[in-house]
Amino acid sequence: MLQSLASPQATQACMMSYGHTDFRNEVIKINVPTLIIHGGSDKQGPLGATSEQTAQLLPESIFITYDGAPHGLFYTEKERLNKDLISFIKEGKISEHQAAGIPDGYVVLPSNEALITR
Repeated sequence: MLQSLASPQATQACMMSYGHTDFRNEVIKINVPTLIIHGGSDKQGPLGATSEQTAQLLPESIFITYDGAPHGLFYTEKERLNKDLISFIKEGKISEHQAAGIPDGYVVLPSNEALITR
């Protein structure tokens, strides 16, 4: 998969950052609609240590757990994941402040920073 394209050194550094970096101060600054989806049986990133804490930091987020699903939902749960992503994108709301200044014919997609696309 994608990680197979990275060097072993980059892969190891990335994995180390997961366990040694505290992103809580950055997460609480997220101010756009946020969807959090996690496999309930994910062994690589246990639910209680990752997504549950993120959802608590973002009380306005939508948090979905796929019971019994492992890590890698894009592969194991692709149909359900695609439906949930499409639903979120269609129903996601943006604030009036974010909407101001967006030209007609453009769409803002939910993300950490506004992505404007045609």
